Amino acid sequence: MKNALRLYTTFIPTRVLPWIMLLIYPAIAVLLSISIGGGYLATEFLMITIVYILENLFSLVMFREFESKEPVRFEYMHSSERGMRLFANVIKMDTARRFIIVILVFMLPVLLYNGLHMGGAAGITLEIDGEEAISVISPMYNLLLSFAMLSVLELIGYIIKRIRSATVIVLVLFMGYGIMMAAGMMMFGIPEKLLLASVVLAALIYLLIVILISKAVMKHEKEKFYDGMEERGV
Repeated sequence: MKNALRLYTTFIPTRVLPWIMLLIYPAIAVLLSISIGGGYLATEFLMITIVYILENLFSLVMFREFESKEPVRFEYMHSSERGMRLFANVIKMDTARRFIIVILVFMLPVLLYNGLHMGGAAGITLEIDGEEAISVISPMYNLLLSFAMLSVLELIGYIIKRIRSATVIVLVLFMGYGIMMAAGMMMFGIPEKLLLASVVLAALIYLLIVILISKAVMKHEKEKFYDGMEERGV
């Protein structure tokens, strides 16, 4: 684990950024979500915006070289098959980091606020002076939101790594943000009886996306690895 973390941080270009990505950003995001009222719709959409922007910035900073014909970051990663396996571990660790942070940001606050049993699977509507005032979201909806967020982050992150044009990157980022916000609003209208099935389906879709993107990234890097061997006459 220690070696994997050390290898992962070598792909982060500055000494300060690892502390921001792995400690400061997750801590602030979780504390902010809790402090402004975990479980409220406004909180969910605010955190979607913050996490979406920061995660895509991190993706661009770390793995921007995917589209280039040169090996990513370090030559030794392409010097042998072992180097490629190490690179695969870096991809897995980046995916795991993103998964843990998103789950913590969207699940921990609502669990603390609602409690493990409050409201069951459905959302809760508070009433003030006889009028519906604030909708409190249940953990199941947040879990569904988490998997949707992770899927969008993986897809958009992969796409922007492969694009050279800054203008196109911005357009893709806005498109992904719009899709995520629209999905977030629509999923809270899912009936209670379909909620569990929706969560399972979202989890399976996320897993499929992760597998396909990981294979695509490794295929791209292996092609560069073998091209480099041919150029060196190996």
